[in-house]
Amino acid sequence: MEDGEDESSSLIFIVCGVAILYIALVKSERSHPNLRHITSSANQGYILSFLDALRALFQGPALVQKGYEKHRVNLFKLATLQRWLVIVAGTQYIEELRKASEDDLAPIDAASQPDMSRYLLRHHTTPNMQQESFLTRHITQNLPFLTLDIKDELVAATTDSSVLSSASEDWKEICGRDLVVPLTARVVDRIFFGRKFARNKRYSQLSLNSMIKGLDFKRALFLAFLPTSFGNFLSWFSRSRQDEQQIQKILTAYIREEKENVSINDVNHKPRDVLFQVIHNVIVGGMTGVESTLLSLNSTAKHTLALAFGHILYDLATNSTDTGFMRQEIKDLVAREGWSKNALDKMYIADSFIKESMRMNGIFTLPTIRKAVQPFTFSDGTTIPQNTFIAVPATARHYDDTLYPSAGTFDRLRFSSSHEKGVHHHCSTSRTGSVQYNLTTSTTEYLPWGIGQHACPGRFFAAIVLKTMLAHVVLHYEVKFEDRKRPPNIIVDMNCFPDLEAKIFIKRSKGEGNGGIGRT
Repeated sequence: MEDGEDESSSLIFIVCGVAILYIALVKSERSHPNLRHITSSANQGYILSFLDALRALFQGPALVQKGYEKHRVNLFKLATLQRWLVIVAGTQYIEELRKASEDDLAPIDAASQPDMSRYLLRHHTTPNMQQESFLTRHITQNLPFLTLDIKDELVAATTDSSVLSSASEDWKEICGRDLVVPLTARVVDRIFFGRKFARNKRYSQLSLNSMIKGLDFKRALFLAFLPTSFGNFLSWFSRSRQDEQQIQKILTAYIREEKENVSINDVNHKPRDVLFQVIHNVIVGGMTGVESTLLSLNSTAKHTLALAFGHILYDLATNSTDTGFMRQEIKDLVAREGWSKNALDKMYIADSFIKESMRMNGIFTLPTIRKAVQPFTFSDGTTIPQNTFIAVPATARHYDDTLYPSAGTFDRLRFSSSHEKGVHHHCSTSRTGSVQYNLTTSTTEYLPWGIGQHACPGRFFAAIVLKTMLAHVVLHYEVKFEDRKRPPNIIVDMNCFPDLEAKIFIKRSKGEGNGGIGRT
């Protein structure tokens, strides 16, 4: 009897000790500037606000929405496990944040964001921002030359996929992940590493495995629940981390091999993939340690594009009866101009469809986050103390009926310039698209890309990839949900993801045989 009591007492002490250690670590990490003058969206006290922070792990967007509706033109604070966030809800505040210099409000990258994005975006190491900027700039500058590569890889990935290549003119039920992940992985790898490396079977399998494990939201939620120090430590022992280490070994060996075969004069005669540019700069500029930066950027691109395309695909399946005009627009443009960036730029209906999908189902509830380098005072006199994190509530503004009429309704033509004129039919290529409605345009009302000079630098690349993938699917397939209802999104902290395990029905478009995939 005494042994049983001793064991129970020991267990109680262990549980209490772990709980105290957990609270102490969270409390130490959650130290924050004095924000008592900022209205809280919920509870002000430490204990109750800590409970709010736990709720935010599962209901983050809803809590932001609730605060936004109460403080629509002002600002408020929201509790997270790491710290308080100041949310700037009013347009004037957002505009002042946009104009603020880095000396006042500094941007922070995904690896240091005060939520679990660092685990979802696969940042196991701190990215080299200078190298990332160089690589992103190279991709953007070469987009006109990369469009055909994207389409070529989509055709190859479709052929290699047993799920897609076996599709017929009869409806077939598949897992959403089986369509989204292989296409996204192959396209991004083609742009980053070139055709040879992207189609390397060993690398391709590791890449897919890493993506699938990386999209394990339960694991990410578990890591987010832990204090940052614990989460960072455990992430180093994850299976996806082991896959990434194998990938880095393959990449390093490949760069070493290719470096021997590339001369300085080859830069004008070789493919324009990112890897070749890296090899060239290793030779000419002595760039070192770029492999980890390249893999970090590649992994981030694959995960975010897969999630974004998952949302787009599900919106397409929910609104599958409205694809006729989009399909005709794509066919006409490709027939006239081929698979070119110029043709993609004129796909206004596809552009509007993607933009509307990102408005209603943005991946990040708070894509714009700044840190006060020094005390910052808004024009109304409200001062934000040093080291405060400030965020813009993108999703809440996207659902604001005063900014978007019928904001809760999916309108595929909402951002099309033809929609402004009341024209709901296919438009000729002579029409000039308004920059205001372009997918890549960021405003105080449209915020998936962030805002200001620090808006997502990869958005031009992302737009081309997403539009090409959507056009490919619309031309060659039809998709739907069994009951025409979109599966509920998965909420993890301040993020909103499509349920890639959901079932979706797919069939090949009429007149599209297996060979038809590569013809248009």
